[in-house]
Amino acid sequence: DQYTFDASYPVTFGGIKVTPEFLYTVADEGDAAPMTYGAAINLPKVAGFGVSAFAGMSSQSVEDAGKYSGWIVRAKLAGKVGPGALTAWYDIAATTYDVGDVTNNFSYLWLSYTYTLHKSDMGAVTIAPTYRLVSHKIDDVKDYSRAKLEVTTQITFK
Repeated sequence: DQYTFDASYPVTFGGIKVTPEFLYTVADEGDAAPMTYGAAINLPKVAGFGVSAFAGMSSQSVEDAGKYSGWIVRAKLAGKVGPGALTAWYDIAATTYDVGDVTNNFSYLWLSYTYTLHKSDMGAVTIAPTYRLVSHKIDDVKDYSRAKLEVTTQITFK
């Protein structure tokens, strides 16, 4: 069995919220036991938009489970645009595996606009067109990207 412990504590400095985070996994010998640390930053709203970022590093040093180290950075923007809400975020990350010293590079872009079609005492109907772009590169071995356009509908009953 594996157990992961998470320690985080938000602190606010002059309207800027910083949340350091530490995750540690305890596992049986030979099983993966990664350790991850990082911090999230939430800035005060700018022109009605919430701006936040996260940066983190992770490593796993158990040889039998596949040693690796990696990092991730995310920037996020969310706020009201017209009658709906816009959410946009961008991730960039890399993971290096000790076997063959192979590095995987990833990036993700997410743009979504949520609009309420109908709202009443009985519930609501929302629609959210979303654009997603994924890129994955492995050194000189793989160079892949995929774009998706999705439309999600949500029906909520009270």
